[in-house]
Amino acid sequence: MIAASRSLTAAAGSALLGAGLIATATVAPMDVATPRLSSVAVELQASVLDIFTFPAWQQAIANEVEFVAIRAAGLAEAGAGLFQSVVALPETLITAVQQTFAGDPLGALTTLEEAGIAAAEATLLPYIAAQIDVGQIQLAIDSALLPAQPIALVELGAGLFAAFDAVARAVIIAGQNFVDAVLSLNIGNIVNSVVEGVTGVVTSIGTGGQDAVDGIVAAQTTLATALAARPVTILEAAAAPAAAVAKSAPASVTPVDEPAAAPAVSEIPAAADLDDAPAAVETPAEAADPAPRRTSVRTAQRAAAETSAADTAAPKKPAAKRAARAAAAN
Repeated sequence: MIAASRSLTAAAGSALLGAGLIATATVAPMDVATPRLSSVAVELQASVLDIFTFPAWQQAIANEVEFVAIRAAGLAEAGAGLFQSVVALPETLITAVQQTFAGDPLGALTTLEEAGIAAAEATLLPYIAAQIDVGQIQLAIDSALLPAQPIALVELGAGLFAAFDAVARAVIIAGQNFVDAVLSLNIGNIVNSVVEGVTGVVTSIGTGGQDAVDGIVAAQTTLATALAARPVTILEAAAAPAAAVAKSAPASVTPVDEPAAAPAVSEIPAAADLDDAPAAVETPAEAADPAPRRTSVRTAQRAAAETSAADTAAPKKPAAKRAARAAAAN
C-alpha cells in the first residue's frame, strides 16, 4: 500500500513537472541588460565640475584685479613724480630769486613756469595714463561682449534643447514599445519593453545631461573669452602686414652677371712721315714699361727715313739718263 502510494506520488510529480515545462516553453528566453546608472554619473562628472569652475566669473575678477593694479601703478608713479618735484622746489626757487636780483624777471618767471609744468606732468600724467589704459581695456571688453552675449545665449539654448529632445524621444519610444507589448498579450514582450524603455530613458537622461552641460560650459567659455579681450596696439597692427610681406618675399635673389667690358684697343698710325702724324696713343702696358715704346718709335723713324730716301732718289735717275743722252748726241 505504501509502495503504491509512493508510485502515485512520483507519477503525479512527474506529470506536474511536464505540464510546467510545456506551459513555460512558449515564453522566449530574455537577455535583460541592467541599466548602469553609475557609469552615466561618472561620464558627467568632469563636465559638471567644469560648470562649477565659473570661467566667466574668474575672468571678471581677474579684470578687476588688473584694473586695480594699473591704477595703483599710476598712483605710485605719480607719487614718485610729486616727490621729485618737491625735492627740486628749493633749487627752483633759489634760481628764480637769483634771476630776479640779476635783473632778469622774465627768466625767473620762465623758470617757475617750467618747474610747475614739469611737476604737473610728473604728478598727473601717470594716473591719467593709467585711467586711459583701463578705459581702453573696458572698451575692448564691451566690444567683444556685444556679439558674445547672444552667441552664449544661443549655445545655452541649443544645449538645453538637445537635452530635452533626447529625453522626450526616449520616453515616447519607450511608451510606444510598452503599449505594443501590452496589446500583444505576451508577458515576455511586456517585460522586454519595460526593461528596454527604462534603459533607453536612463541613457537619454545621460546624453541629454551631457548636452545641457556642454551648452552651459560653451556659454561660459564664450563669455570668458570676451572678458579676456584686450585692445590691439598700433605697433602690433602695423607689424602684422610687414611680417606677411617678409614671409611672401623670395628668400634670395640671383645676381645677374654683367658682360665684361671690352679691352681698349690702341691704334698706331702707319704713316711714313712721323712729323705730320699725330702722337701715338700709349697703351697701359707701354706706359708701364717705356722700353718697348722707345723701340717702336725708333722702328717707325727708320721706316720713315727709308721711305723718304726712296722718294728723293727716284727723280734723280731720269735726270742722269738725260745728261748721258745729251753727251752722246754732241
